[in-house]
Amino acid sequence: MKKYGLQLAVFFLPALYALPALAAEEHGGSKTLPQLEIGTYPNVIFWMVASFVLFFLFMQFVGIPGYLKTTGKRRALLEVDLDSARKAGETAKDVVVAYEQSLLEARRKAHETVGGIIAAVTQESTEAKEKQQQEFFHRMTVAQANLAESKQNAMREVQQNVNDLVMEVVAKMLETGIGGKAAKAVK
Repeated sequence: MKKYGLQLAVFFLPALYALPALAAEEHGGSKTLPQLEIGTYPNVIFWMVASFVLFFLFMQFVGIPGYLKTTGKRRALLEVDLDSARKAGETAKDVVVAYEQSLLEARRKAHETVGGIIAAVTQESTEAKEKQQQEFFHRMTVAQANLAESKQNAMREVQQNVNDLVMEVVAKMLETGIGGKAAKAVK
């Protein structure tokens, strides 16, 4: 309140000084403009200097300290905000570093997992291939044994059939009475 009263006084004081000049003109004074009358110059200069001194003192004790106080508060707020921003930037850098490290760790684990899966699949494939080869070898051995047995059975049957056929031929030759030369040729 004190601040505004001083401001109003500084503003209205020059206006109050001009009232006598306006009154003189209204009551039959001279008809010239008040600012052109040389007789009023000392008063105008006095009040101009007084107003300047009052304005200077007002600015010196009220205006400039208020301005400095306000700029100091703003500067303090800006410094606090800048410090907060720096801390947030450092925190963000730490978060990025931690994120990159966790990403590298996750990639390493993924490579290990994929490597383990590939090794397991390769091992299973190798075991399955070996099992198939063993089964194929077993089947081949069984098939060869069956083939050899079938061949022996076929040879026995052929031998038996040839013996039976020879006996039949000899029996027919004896029945028909083919001569000794032909019988000797057959034997």
